Amino acid sequence: MDPALQEKIEAFLRTVDLQQLQADRDAGNYEIFKNPLFAHEGNEPGGADKIAIAWKKVCSKKEFSKQSALLAELRWKMLVDVFAQVAADRGIKIELIDSGKRNAYRSDIDLTVYSPEDQRGSHTLASIIREGADRIKEVTGGREAATFDVTIHNGDLFVPNIRNSEQSVAEYSRTLRDVVGLLRLKVTSGGDASYFPGAHMEDVQKRGMRDAIVTELAPELEIVRRAPDGTVLETRYKKPVPKELHATELGANGEIISNSSRFGGEPLPYDKAADSAIWRKTWKNSLETATSQAIWPSFLIVD
Repeated sequence: MDPALQEKIEAFLRTVDLQQLQADRDAGNYEIFKNPLFAHEGNEPGGADKIAIAWKKVCSKKEFSKQSALLAELRWKMLVDVFAQVAADRGIKIELIDSGKRNAYRSDIDLTVYSPEDQRGSHTLASIIREGADRIKEVTGGREAATFDVTIHNGDLFVPNIRNSEQSVAEYSRTLRDVVGLLRLKVTSGGDASYFPGAHMEDVQKRGMRDAIVTELAPELEIVRRAPDGTVLETRYKKPVPKELHATELGANGEIISNSSRFGGEPLPYDKAADSAIWRKTWKNSLETATSQAIWPSFLIVD
């Protein structure tokens, strides 16, 4: 911990105009993240984490609850904005999967980035994430995502489920070995990941199916220019409007529906207590959706 840094952050937050911060959030202006208090010196080991912890400590205080809430909203909007632009530039659908809380800056963000394999063409998730990370640096004056307590995960690194009947034992073993190896490499390189298969199933898959919100970024193709005879001469992808969905919901007949391509086709992780939790959560998600859209599953309708 760095008490001196925390004192500087506190002094700065007391001077922040909340109305201006709210206006910046609405306008997508991320200038506040260029403040020197978000910067660390050179290649100082753990420098980004040090900054993130200091801001987390300060924003945990009741005095700064309003600033914390607005900073959290601004941070999330920045992440969505960045990857929406990546989706538009590449003309591919991207999903942002997050199971955490977004209502306060003191909460970290574990963001899984995914793009459906059959819709991403030659683009790799590694390149998508790398471009997103570079764009975060562009809009924040060179700060890396970790500075803002954000960890970005590759949605392709998914421990296989042994209950998936579509895979052979050999395929399961090979995929498990490859994924665990890559996750371990991420950790040994200073990153954050659950690479023990059981922990990954618990932290990523069970929690993801139960609690995650999926932000879908699907760019639409628009015509920019036509020839006099109507022939299309130029097109481009529009920056997508974010669409938020629960990762799982109950269908009209009580079946679990996945709203994320990452979880599509995946059997529920085997754990009686956890599966029950997933069912309870998807039931709650479905009721929220039904209430907001006035649509009710057929098995709730009584003649």
